[in-house]
Amino acid sequence: MDDFAAGGTALAQFNPMAGTLISSGASGGFTIVLAGATQDALATGLSGNGWLRYFITFTTSAAITNEVTIANMNASNSINYTGNNTSNIIIWGAQLEDGTLSDYHVSTIVTQNECTRYVKYNTVERLWDAGIMPRGGFRTAFLDYNVFGKPLGADQNFRIQKHETGFDDDEVAMEGAFVESGYGFMNDGDDIWKVSHIIPDFKWFGDEGAVNVTIKGVQYPHQRLPVIVGPTACTDETEYFEARIRARQLAIKYEWLARRNTSARIGAVRVMAEQAGKRP
Repeated sequence: MDDFAAGGTALAQFNPMAGTLISSGASGGFTIVLAGATQDALATGLSGNGWLRYFITFTTSAAITNEVTIANMNASNSINYTGNNTSNIIIWGAQLEDGTLSDYHVSTIVTQNECTRYVKYNTVERLWDAGIMPRGGFRTAFLDYNVFGKPLGADQNFRIQKHETGFDDDEVAMEGAFVESGYGFMNDGDDIWKVSHIIPDFKWFGDEGAVNVTIKGVQYPHQRLPVIVGPTACTDETEYFEARIRARQLAIKYEWLARRNTSARIGAVRVMAEQAGKRP
């Protein structure tokens, strides 16, 4: 921990091979309270899963700006150590806290302090949506720009997930994937729609994929219980299907069936409809 403006430093050096504190010290406005290595629910020690939790507790003035630096040092205490092409340093779950140091095991509880929700933004279409990570797959860290291209996220199982790639949720078919439109109407909502057929248009990926299509209709914007037609399963062999419904406003919902290595992209789906008066 450094304060370059005031010239202060709080420093702790550890030996990761033995899990011991080598030395610690402070200068400027810093005071070392405690430093060391410990175990917890996730870091069960060198004889356990190989992970240890290193900590440094210090006090400093609230008026200064601090910068955290983690360095891989050699035997001569050089922070410019380039490595030996064999050993590596792996850091996970770094956190800076004001007050009492909390245990890492708290972060494994979904209702606590891990990211269980997401917000994503399409820079091309300028559209965004939000949701909940599927199957409890929350992310402990996230990186959007990287040399691998797609965004990377670290999950609770110590794996790096490459997002926007593939069709499955790890080794399981993606569940609960759907998209639903808002309600649309003709002639400013003065006319009633009479729908007879739907001509689906999908670009299919993989084999044996299917998408359920559901049509919802309401007569008035405040209507709570819509008339529902479907769901109707569409595959790459579906030319059209009947969807007889009469309503002032219509919405359409697509639900992807949970099948591995398959997906579909929505195209220009055609709704065969005609004007059917102005009264329900």
